[in-house]
Amino acid sequence: MLDLEEEKQALWDLDQAWINAGSVENVERYLSDDIVIMPPDEALISGKEAVLKWYADFYEVLQDEDGSPDYVFISQARDLAYTTGRVSLVVPSENGNDTITEDVKYLIWYKKENGEWKGKLGIFNSNI
Repeated sequence: MLDLEEEKQALWDLDQAWINAGSVENVERYLSDDIVIMPPDEALISGKEAVLKWYADFYEVLQDEDGSPDYVFISQARDLAYTTGRVSLVVPSENGNDTITEDVKYLIWYKKENGEWKGKLGIFNSNI
């Protein structure tokens, strides 16, 4: 069994891999079946299938992403955790001729399922 600091580092690495996944195929491994995400200016999205559809649409317009967690918390029972962090997203402007970089803050709740951390809730907020 990993000590707490090793477990935090493992979750830090997992979180960074999710935030910089770059494709639906890479994101899928981090999600629980009952994942809920709350993207900025959009309705709540619930369930792995719906969340993967959102990511598919997201990756169609995303041109670049770069992010990292700022903080990792793991419960004393080591079955729940959350991370906070920031990610920069490069997307087309509304006119489609330029790009804009949007800085986003995030909070992700994780639950350990069968010995693996799985995302249960993702909340993303724009700095704009």
